[in-house]
Amino acid sequence: MSVGNTLKYKCSGCGQVHEGIPHVVCKAPCYYDGASPEDREKNFKLTSDTCVMKEGDDTHYFVRAAMLMPIRGTDVQFGWGIWVSLSEKNFNRYLALRTDEEIAAEPAYFGWFANNIGEDYPDATRLKCRVDLQPGNKRPLVTLEPTEHPLSREQREGMSVEQVAKILSSLEHLSEASAN
Repeated sequence: MSVGNTLKYKCSGCGQVHEGIPHVVCKAPCYYDGASPEDREKNFKLTSDTCVMKEGDDTHYFVRAAMLMPIRGTDVQFGWGIWVSLSEKNFNRYLALRTDEEIAAEPAYFGWFANNIGEDYPDATRLKCRVDLQPGNKRPLVTLEPTEHPLSREQREGMSVEQVAKILSSLEHLSEASAN
C-alpha cells in the first residue's frame, strides 16, 4: 500500500467502496466485555456513551471517547472509539455539561484507558490519559500520558498506513484497500 491522503476500501460488511479511514469502535469497556451475561445484567448500566459498573461496594464510571492517531506521511488521522474511566465527580460533571457549549471551558479530566485493542498492543487498560471535553455534544478526546507503550508512542509519533491497514484487516473491515 502506498502512502497517500485518501484510503479507499471495500467494506466486507456492506460490500460498498468507501473513501477515508473508518474509526474502530470498542462497544463497551473491557470489564463489560469480560463479564458473564448475568453479571452484565446485575452490575452494569451501559448506554452508547456511558457505563456504570458496580463491583462489590465500589462503583466505576466510564465514558466513551475518541483517541485520534496521526498517520505518518498524510494529513489524515485514524480514530479509536474507546472508553475511559473517570472519577464519580468528573463523570457527573460531564453528564451535567455534555450538551452545554460552556463545556469547552471545562479543564481536562484525568482518566484511565479501559480497553484492550488488539494483538499488536500489550495490555492497554489502566494507561493514564487526559480527557478533553468537546462542545456540541461530541465525544471527549483522549491523549495518552507519554510512555513507551505502543499506543502512546503512535499517538505522539504517528502510525504507518500499513499499520492502519493491518488493524482494519484484522477486524475484517477491509477486504481490499488502496491508498491514493
